[in-house]
Amino acid sequence: MIKRSEEADGRCFGPEESALDMRISELTERAKVLEEQGFEADSKAKNEPEKKTQLIKLATQKFEQADRLRKQIKTLQEQHAQKHTPKRKKTHGPRYSIEGKTRSWVRASVGDVICVLDADGSHNPSYLPAMVRRLSEVDIVVGSRYVRGGGTQDYLIRMLLSRLFCKVARALLRVKVNDNMSGFMVAKREVFEQLHFQPFGYKFVLELLVKSNHKFTIVEHPVVFEKRKMGVSKTGFGQGVKTFMFILKLWIGEIVLKC
Repeated sequence: MIKRSEEADGRCFGPEESALDMRISELTERAKVLEEQGFEADSKAKNEPEKKTQLIKLATQKFEQADRLRKQIKTLQEQHAQKHTPKRKKTHGPRYSIEGKTRSWVRASVGDVICVLDADGSHNPSYLPAMVRRLSEVDIVVGSRYVRGGGTQDYLIRMLLSRLFCKVARALLRVKVNDNMSGFMVAKREVFEQLHFQPFGYKFVLELLVKSNHKFTIVEHPVVFEKRKMGVSKTGFGQGVKTFMFILKLWIGEIVLKC
């Protein structure tokens, strides 16, 4: 029978945990003793000038030994925590964060208008009042880089990739929006409540535009995308493949199968 020890807080520890606790406790006590010896030597150095150099050297050695023990204790604790922490199942972050939370965003909101913009600072919220005003005429307003008055401060490669995907999506998905890759938009609440989303990544605005065809009116509003102020860009070969696959998925699901 395995013997287990109980701590005061009610937690139980097996032999391995008990041995580790004893080891950490032993090292902690040794570190405290070394620190006390260091402080003692340092104090003596102030009162014994003739031995000052020797005592300061001794105090330094004691403090360094104590520091090494503290680091050893920290390493033991981290290794133990890593070994006994259960591994979490990897989930598809972008799919979960958008698909699982889009509805909750709408439920949590209290207004008749839903605004969507990136949190990296590239979408300037100063455009929102003008975009919201245009909802008196249409159902969806997209912040667009590719209409007169719009633009981007982004790097050339990102701009070229964006234009390429916009053209591919416009051709395949029959979306009459120049900047269909924009993540900056405002829409009436009913748009989100009536459409069902199944996004494959973070480009859910594209899906919204595709599923809004012939159901809701859309207009593009000129905006200038600024350089990101925080976060890390998702642009890369892998993300490019995902975006293209998402366009194909929408094409098959919304165009081919419904023809």
